[in-house]
Amino acid sequence: MFKPTLFAAVLLAGGVLTALELTPSADTAVYAPGETVRFTVSKLPANGRAAYRVIDFDRKAVRSGETAPGNLEFTGLPHGWYELQAETVGNAGEKARYPFAVIPEFDRSQTDWEKNQFGVMVAPHTRYPLAHRDFDAKFMERIGVRWVRTHRLNWIQIQPDEHKAPDWVTADREVELYKKRGLSIVATTAWPFPAWASSGRGTKTDRYYLDKMFPADKYIEQTKKFHTELARRYGDKVDYWEIGNEIDAENFWVGRYKHQGDKAAIMQDYIEFYIMIAKALRTGAPAAQIGPNTTGRAPDGSTYRDWLNVFLQNPEARKQMDYFSTHYFPSVPEIRKVLARYGKGDVDIIFTEIGGMAHSYRKVPTWEETCRNIRITCIQYATQLQAGGKALCKFLLRDIPELPPQGWIAGMLEGNFKLRPEYVAFATLIREIGDADPAGRINITRRSDKGWLHGFRFRRGGKTLTLVILNDAPKAAVTLDSASKELRVIDMMGRETTQIPQNGKLVLEMDSDRPLLIEGDISGEPGEGRDPEPVLVQEINVKCNGDFEMPVRGATIPYWHLGYDTGKGTPEQVGFLVSVDDKVKHSGRQALKIHAEKRTGFYAVCHTMTVPKLKLGQYMVVTYRWWAKGEKIDSIDKAGFAPSLSMRRKDNSRIHWRDGDFERGTFDWMAGEQVRKYEQNDFPPDFNHFSLEFYLGKSTGTLWLDDVSINIKVMQRGASEARYLK
Repeated sequence: MFKPTLFAAVLLAGGVLTALELTPSADTAVYAPGETVRFTVSKLPANGRAAYRVIDFDRKAVRSGETAPGNLEFTGLPHGWYELQAETVGNAGEKARYPFAVIPEFDRSQTDWEKNQFGVMVAPHTRYPLAHRDFDAKFMERIGVRWVRTHRLNWIQIQPDEHKAPDWVTADREVELYKKRGLSIVATTAWPFPAWASSGRGTKTDRYYLDKMFPADKYIEQTKKFHTELARRYGDKVDYWEIGNEIDAENFWVGRYKHQGDKAAIMQDYIEFYIMIAKALRTGAPAAQIGPNTTGRAPDGSTYRDWLNVFLQNPEARKQMDYFSTHYFPSVPEIRKVLARYGKGDVDIIFTEIGGMAHSYRKVPTWEETCRNIRITCIQYATQLQAGGKALCKFLLRDIPELPPQGWIAGMLEGNFKLRPEYVAFATLIREIGDADPAGRINITRRSDKGWLHGFRFRRGGKTLTLVILNDAPKAAVTLDSASKELRVIDMMGRETTQIPQNGKLVLEMDSDRPLLIEGDISGEPGEGRDPEPVLVQEINVKCNGDFEMPVRGATIPYWHLGYDTGKGTPEQVGFLVSVDDKVKHSGRQALKIHAEKRTGFYAVCHTMTVPKLKLGQYMVVTYRWWAKGEKIDSIDKAGFAPSLSMRRKDNSRIHWRDGDFERGTFDWMAGEQVRKYEQNDFPPDFNHFSLEFYLGKSTGTLWLDDVSINIKVMQRGASEARYLK
């Protein structure tokens, strides 16, 4: 049986490597209530001892003591997430930790399984051992997950080498293990595409893009043949086939090589690709459910504007679409309006990436960042369940082990299978509302003394459950009306209490990252529950010489300087030339001209700005606009022209950045706009200033910029303080 062991190692004074090792008796470190929690403590020095403590979700020590090598046992722990922490006595610095959980076994026989829309996504488009895949599936089965989204029923996984025949063994076994665990499969296929079959092969295309392109002509028939065989083998075992991933985002689909720089043509390339793959799948499995997948900004999309209308205007694409797949937090009603225009208003809308993705700029996230995902996941799941979303797959079950820190925390498990509290919270949601009927939102928005509340109703077996979530305040006193004699209150760790309303009122102390489920009668105010409207408290139109009309002094363009993505570099020494141009401009007397004779690094023109500090309940919206014109901007090398807003330290080194889409080719003057939102906790301690950069990155060609504007708005959420209550 696959069983990970986690430990910390140090080199002792005698030069002998030793380690304090903690090994749970349950391979998942998940225990049932009443089951004795056992850990083996080993790798201590001779006659050594370790001090230990068990902390709970509230960061309180619930068990502590010292132990010699051997077994530790804990009984009587309530439901929840815990962490065993140990440190060798007398050997400073030798520490170990192992999170574990106490949660009820999921009883599928007691649930209406077909109503369960809770799913997870496993490590995307990476190869990893089958033992790990089975262990992932064991974690899913343990808490009642129904859906699993996988990228590995895919040509690139099954035939990575064009000179070898497809090897179906691993895919067969993966499908078998998912079915053995009772999981329903959502298969993302035809992406990533085999680089060896790409239309970009043999061109100047960067390798990064080869697996995101239309196949080369000579591989078209082989493409069809493979996908027909794929569906023939697994068609009765896969519930939904997704063709591609976020195809409206340029970093996941770039069409044919010859169409680079022509977004309309790239969109048509996808439609042609989709129809080809869909028909091939149906040949192998006539009853297959097939659909496209987009980013979370549907129906507008983020790269191909209004792409859903464009897609559905094609009769064959429309015919081949059985459902629609999207990500995160778009409006299901708005999507249905678009679908309804084309006779598709009643198809399933599934969410194959959803849930918390807390931003972090640290190698080890803070406890607050980790816990924040619980609230985010609860809001997104409740919202989309109420809207009728299906197959809601949490991104991710487990962090991708091969990747370095990515600036976000998404997995409910760490890459090495350590439990995060969100895994326990997810188990609680499935157990309590996994087969409940969504019953709309309840208007309890203003029932807290700070912040404001989401309230989502669910009905199950004649009982009503209300998911209550605090927003915009770390803590608040919440007062709810109830006609019930008693209420069952469940926190996200599964801990239950019975609460007795006093004079029809239930008063709770709530934390923003600890939503509550309340079983019983809760009444709200008349009308629809709506999020409070924010109030504008400060607006800054940044002075930046965005029309480039100010006189140039020597080689200096006022308010702008040359830069590199790291904050260092000397662009003027590598043929990256910046000047003003009075011949080509969008308005006024002149525009900014950037020219590169040869490919360079990611060089840019930059404007540096300081920003106001945020107070309780505030957030910042930074909007920057520009006009740009391009001439022969080459490269499909993860490059081209793009704007970027970067967080930087005092020494100008970059902490984090948010890019726009890359533009390539030749194009006339066109307007651009990016809107970036920043919460209080998005700013790390070493943040000093923003820089707005316009890159002509790793490309040749000429770019003109004009009429750049930067607007900063500081918004106060409407109910975050008493004086803003309405």
